[in-house]
Amino acid sequence: MKIYGVAVKENIPSVKILKKLGMDIDDTVVIYDDSKLVTLSVKKIV
Repeated sequence: MKIYGVAVKENIPSVKILKKLGMDIDDTVVIYDDSKLVTLSVKKIV
């Protein structure tokens, strides 16, 4: 299972928070079809 986060690319503080949560940029999935957004994900271990 993966947990996803989405932020505006230019909003560096938001991207940094998602990275602090252990997320990495995930180019394999597009949640919203908007080139201004970046998708990050982290794999949840259950």
